[in-house]
Amino acid sequence: MFNKRAIVVTLAGLNLLLLTALIIIAEPTPAAHAQAGPGGRGYLCATASVTGQEYEVLYILDMGGRRLYSLGPTNPQSGKLEYFGVRDLKQDFRNEGAAAPTPP
Repeated sequence: MFNKRAIVVTLAGLNLLLLTALIIIAEPTPAAHAQAGPGGRGYLCATASVTGQEYEVLYILDMGGRRLYSLGPTNPQSGKLEYFGVRDLKQDFRNEGAAAPTPP
């Protein structure tokens, strides 16, 4: 019948053929222009865990407006983010003793 060498060579050739077909038909990935386009500059996003909760809060820093927005799920099963609040960082850094916001 077939020997092992012939089967291995055939499978290797088939793999090369499939790889070539994949390269030919694969579309190039779109270029990522994160914060490079007009209107998208000056923002920074970060997440942080909340003590005693099973979710994380999303913080969006508006560097131009010097504001910190916080969003998170009040119902983690829904997957929807809700607005928790905003901090005026210019005001906060003038009053260094101001308390940090706490999510609900």
